[in-house]
Amino acid sequence: MGGRCVAGLQVDGTGWVRPIAPKTDHGQLYAPHYKLNDGTAPEVLDVISIDLASHRPQPGQPENWVMGEQKWVLVSRPAGPELYGVLRSALDAGPSLLGSLEAKMPASVAARAQASLALVAPLRTHWFLRRYARPQPRVTFELNGQPYNLPITDPAWTSRLVRRLSGLESGTHPKEAIGISQASNVLFTVSLSEEYPDTRSCYKLVAGIIVMPDF
Repeated sequence: MGGRCVAGLQVDGTGWVRPIAPKTDHGQLYAPHYKLNDGTAPEVLDVISIDLASHRPQPGQPENWVMGEQKWVLVSRPAGPELYGVLRSALDAGPSLLGSLEAKMPASVAARAQASLALVAPLRTHWFLRRYARPQPRVTFELNGQPYNLPITDPAWTSRLVRRLSGLESGTHPKEAIGISQASNVLFTVSLSEEYPDTRSCYKLVAGIIVMPDF
């Protein structure tokens, strides 16, 4: 809807929160909603203090909270090793991801999902472009032996991936080809989209790419 979705894990280990705007039609956030006290936008691994007014779960999105009026405050960038335990505890081991083994699910099934966000440590990642009206970066990976092939929507990575992959031969490429070192671990935040009316389906998306050199 022309806005942004922002979500994060609570530092006390109690799970996911997706702050939503109180006065937008789908809860989407715009820059005035998510701009931090230092003037920047949230980045992966930021520790942020957010004023949350009330829990407002929706079908397929039980993590939604209406945000309050206070400005978001950047506590630290990036999170230090003392919080890595929160990440490790939140990892979804698979093979099922967000309640199924498929890249999409009928909206009627997604409406009953117990979660719309997951943190995973993917294995055997390969990156490529699918060429529609505009190039779409995608990644294939395995989760406990189950293969997945998902689009990437992380705004910090999409343009970068299109540039890098457009300059390579057609096909899939290892993470080194897109500038991630062999020694680095990669985590994905996977999110379930809202319903696409033309297909009546919700789609799994790699909404966040987290490079962890020392995880």
